[in-house]
Amino acid sequence: MENRTILISGASGNIGSEVIRGLKEIQSTHQIVAADYNPERAKEKLDQFSGLEYRTLDFAHPGHFDDALKGVDVVFLLRPPSLADVDRYFVPFVEAMKRNGIFKVVFLSVQGAEKQSFIPHHKLEKLLVEQEM
Repeated sequence: MENRTILISGASGNIGSEVIRGLKEIQSTHQIVAADYNPERAKEKLDQFSGLEYRTLDFAHPGHFDDALKGVDVVFLLRPPSLADVDRYFVPFVEAMKRNGIFKVVFLSVQGAEKQSFIPHHKLEKLLVEQEM
């Protein structure tokens, strides 16, 4: 398997930091980009892990998406609980992922989202499938 560059969104949160911990524990040789709206906080939380690259990723500021995604192959996408408007926050992000040639997206959703069309996870899953991400 060739090495990839994997961007982990929400790197300073409980889930994002555990994904990074898991990749480090299995001694993954992939480049890990710890992306967060507050990369300084991510650096503090993840200071025990060497070799991480830190980037700003704030879904409320789409003008920074290309910088966050530059050179990335895979995105671990975690929807921040406070952001429910898929059209406003995630359509531009999916467009940026496509523009930047993202190879694969791993989206942390919720069980049964495919049957609950009123929740943001359902809308985001649908968007990712429609855009062939």
